[in-house]
Amino acid sequence: MDLERATELTKALGVAVPLRPPAPVQHSAFPTWRLSTADGDYLVKRLWRGPDPVWRWQREQGMDLERAAATAGVSLARPVLPPRPAFGFAVRLGQDLLHAHEWVTADPTQRGN
Repeated sequence: MDLERATELTKALGVAVPLRPPAPVQHSAFPTWRLSTADGDYLVKRLWRGPDPVWRWQREQGMDLERAAATAGVSLARPVLPPRPAFGFAVRLGQDLLHAHEWVTADPTQRGN
């Protein structure tokens, strides 16, 4: 993902402009990137490319559960809630359906807490 596309993504997510092109974290069937912006870092994941798959409802239910857990105070990486989601907290950018969470850096001193 280049800087121009990252800028489009930050607009769709409703977060600050990117500081640099996103860095790949994992490339598999569902690639992920670390997106660094002026207001923090995010993990961005491609959910799929192209038309909605028949299992879209499962991702939608998963996002509903995640939102309920966050609202209930469960400690988790907070999803980015875009101003105009395609559904849940996912955004469509061209052929891609993407979603983002706050970037979480592990703190080994907090294990077991």
